[in-house]
Amino acid sequence: MEKELTIQDGAETAKEATFEAVWASLLKGQQETQALRESQREFNQRMEEQSKDILNLERVIREQSKYNFWQKSPSELLMDALASPDMLRKFTQLGYNIGCLGFDRQFLKDGKAVVVADCYCMSPDYDIVIEIRTKLTVKDIDNQLALIDKIRQYMDAHGNHKKLVGAVACCTLEENAAEHAHNNGLYLIVLNGCTAFIVNTPKGFKAREW
Repeated sequence: MEKELTIQDGAETAKEATFEAVWASLLKGQQETQALRESQREFNQRMEEQSKDILNLERVIREQSKYNFWQKSPSELLMDALASPDMLRKFTQLGYNIGCLGFDRQFLKDGKAVVVADCYCMSPDYDIVIEIRTKLTVKDIDNQLALIDKIRQYMDAHGNHKKLVGAVACCTLEENAAEHAHNNGLYLIVLNGCTAFIVNTPKGFKAREW
């Protein structure tokens, strides 16, 4: 004969059922919280690794930017090469002890530029006027000769009688340009990679003096 459930027995049963449900809910909550923490930990780890990767990439970019000469225009590379210690040593070997070098040298009259030299090198006895061209043409050389004539006139008018010599610097040059430059007593400087060199002059060459 089945035992008849009393109100107290029902209350106890309900209490046990409620406790089990609450306990199960707590366990589930703890598991979910643990899973969330692990997920957050993995996320933080990935973010930290990505941050390190970004920092490493930035470092690599900074290092490469020191040597990425391909980011510069040919004329900028040529200007860098002309101002390099190696190029100054080459001028010294030719007898020009360069003490000062500047770009876009302006000769002024009444506050306005009447003549502008792409590159101007100063030494105790000579100043060197250098024309910079990406591709050198025979016409560029003729223009350089006319420019030096104007600078000579300007300097004479201002009582400066220091001698001038000329040069043309380029990345590439058209046919006959090298011969034309040397025939007119100009040094020829050509860019090679990220450095420049003074082209060997022909036998009997003598730099023209203004």
